Amino acid sequence: MFCTNCGTQLNEDAKFCHRCGAPVITPQATAQNHDPARFQTPPQFQTQPQFQAQPQFQTPPLSPAFSQYLDRISMGLNQKPEYVPELNCYQFYCERFSAALAKMKQYIFITENDAMDFQGAQAYSQACMRRALNIYKGLPRGLQTGVVAYNVICQSHANPSACQFIQQLPDKHMAAFEMPIIMELSSKNLFYCTKLPVWGLAMVKGIRKNAEKLLRV
Repeated sequence: MFCTNCGTQLNEDAKFCHRCGAPVITPQATAQNHDPARFQTPPQFQTQPQFQAQPQFQTPPLSPAFSQYLDRISMGLNQKPEYVPELNCYQFYCERFSAALAKMKQYIFITENDAMDFQGAQAYSQACMRRALNIYKGLPRGLQTGVVAYNVICQSHANPSACQFIQQLPDKHMAAFEMPIIMELSSKNLFYCTKLPVWGLAMVKGIRKNAEKLLRV
């Protein structure tokens, strides 16, 4: 190893030149000093992308008659409706005690669809019932508690095919009652099943009576 300043031969472990006193520069240090990577700009930390606001569901335009009906229901229940995009309907919730002192958790689903026929009304009512059972919270159904789904279809004039479905007795559910209804906006009439079931007769009478109270405005 030689001094880079005066050329004097040096011991391998020398730190300074014994002749001129210059500091010894080792080949390793020279290589490091000329390493291009040492002079590269250090990588910049990328900031996390900002969370974008979730798009708000755009509610469909409402007819004046339907908008007025929703407002009256909202005023009667003293609450704003929740829009349910997957069902294209508006949801309300309230509770009451039945004659048997069972707490009835009541879900009201209201949509507007003049074209809804038998199959459409059936699919809508079943979907509303499933949602009510899925979002229900509380004691197991049947332990002094029950669920009611009022599945309201608003039409300017009641569709005869949809009325055929409405007049059928709904499917049975464990401590849960499905009540499809047509609200005819032109006449303010409610259409629902008037047949008396063998099961839950006393409960069904109270449910229908409450439908008149809540939904005929």
